[in-house]
Amino acid sequence: TLIYKNTVFLEYKGKDRYKRHVSVVRVGCQSLNELLVKFGYAWSYMSPEYRDYEFCAKQHKVGLRIQESPEAPWLYRKRTK
Repeated sequence: TLIYKNTVFLEYKGKDRYKRHVSVVRVGCQSLNELLVKFGYAWSYMSPEYRDYEFCAKQHKVGLRIQESPEAPWLYRKRTK
């Protein structure tokens, strides 16, 4: 596995508009953020550098994109308030 028994690093990027800490999670040179988007398990919300990966995941119906209409986390939170 990618992270089992490996050192994981956080590359701090700052805070988002809700004052939450934002980081890129890395194992060596590999970004876990990028992999999660690429394989359809995350959205590229506020990450324009990952939008192409998200588009490809949608086109190839991988990860959560297998579902007809997967619900983005921010839409779920808004709906369930």
